[in-house]
Parts: sequence; C-alpha cells; structure tokens
Amino acid sequence: MSKGRRTLLKTVLGVVLGLALLCGGGLIWLVRSVPSPQGDLIEVDGLAGVHTGGAWVWVVRTAEGAVLVDSGGATEPTALLAQLERMGLTPDDIHTVLLTHGHSDHTAGLGAFPEAEVIAGPGEAALVRGEKPPGGALPRMFSGMAGHPWEGQVREARDGEVLVLGGEAFQVIHVPGHTGGSTMYLWRDTLFSGDSLGAFGGTVGLLPALFADDIDQNRASLHKLLDLEFARIADGHGGLEENAKDKLHAFLGG
Repeated sequence: MSKGRRTLLKTVLGVVLGLALLCGGGLIWLVRSVPSPQGDLIEVDGLAGVHTGGAWVWVVRTAEGAVLVDSGGATEPTALLAQLERMGLTPDDIHTVLLTHGHSDHTAGLGAFPEAEVIAGPGEAALVRGEKPPGGALPRMFSGMAGHPWEGQVREARDGEVLVLGGEAFQVIHVPGHTGGSTMYLWRDTLFSGDSLGAFGGTVGLLPALFADDIDQNRASLHKLLDLEFARIADGHGGLEENAKDKLHAFLGG
C-alpha cells in the first residue's frame, strides 16, 4: 500500500472513530439528561404509579373504578396489570385514560383497556392515532419502531375544562411545546405533568430539546402553571416531586 493510501486510510479511520465517540458521548449525555425513575412502584395518598415501558403510568382510584394517566410504552403492560390486580381492579375497571401527549411511550398500552374512554389534549388525537408523525427529532426517529398505533376513539379535552371522572375532578391544562397538544391534569394537589415538566430528584426541569416539538414554547407554557395551586408533580419519567410549585418558580427564574 502506498504512503498516500495509508494516510487516507488513517484519516478515514480517524473520522469514523471521532464520529463514534461523538455519538457515544451524545448518547451518554441524553441518558443523563432524562430523569431517572424512582424505582418501579410509587404509592402515596391514594395514588399509585407504575413504571412500565420506560414511562410512568399513574392510577387514581375513583368511585367507579380507576382513571389512568397515560398507558406506558408496553403493548402488554404486565407490571401495570399486576398492580391493578393487587388493587382489586381489572382492565375493565379502567373507565378513563388521560393522555398527557401522544408519544408512543405513553400510549402503547391503550389496547389493554378496551372499556376506557381515551382523552387527550387539544389537537393531539392525530398524533395518538399515528395519523401524523411526531415533531421532535428523537420521537420522529423512533416512531417507526413504536408498533401499531391506537385506532380507537380519542376525545380532545379543552384547555381549562374540568373533567369529573368517577367522582374525581381533573382540571385540563394545555401546555404546548413538548408536543402541540401536550396537556397536564390537576387532581387535588397533584399535577400530572407528562413530559412537559420533569421530576429530577430534587428539582424540576425540561427534557432535552431533541425530545420536543418546540422547547422554547414548552418553557413558555409553564408560566401558566404559576396560577395553579399544587404541591407535587407526577411526571412521565422521573416520578413524584414534592414542593413542585416552589421549584418551578426557581426553575423559571422567580
């Protein structure tokens, strides 16, 4: 092999190695930027959270069964079904699933609850049903691996609407940015924040911009939460965060 070819080969290998290190470093950064889940099960004040398929599913008991907030990323959510059984509930007892947004790690388990009404935020039904692709770079990249989208009915709730479900009240708060129809639900003193506001084990914050449609819009949407009364958030990936409103004030700069 000539000296010129050896030099070219070394250059190509160097570029490949550099790209591999860059990609590896980027992956490590992404993993560290996503909140670590607080175990596999959370139970507090009548609320249960089950970590399934990479995301939390929250279970709220009602007089008529239970409401789920999101359905997780597993099409066969065995951990969730086992927890429901421990609570004396069957899949048919789930009368409502409230979706914080339409990414597949929050919607894949919908098929396990055939009797449930599925409710999402304004304009989010098309994403839930796979009729439009995700806007965020990483969700769009992995959307083809998400499995079969939900084909059932999706009711779109209005911003500010109060949903009374089995005797429990859930206020709808539209917070576009993570996705166009991202929505939080305020139940008692708990705000189910999905991926629009994360619990980072002592702080609150945002997921990396690569996961969001519009990270600036996401952050701007959070200011409306300061007018609400809540003590904790229950998010999509970290878990529960207490004193969340004070922490949100700090995150937004007072």
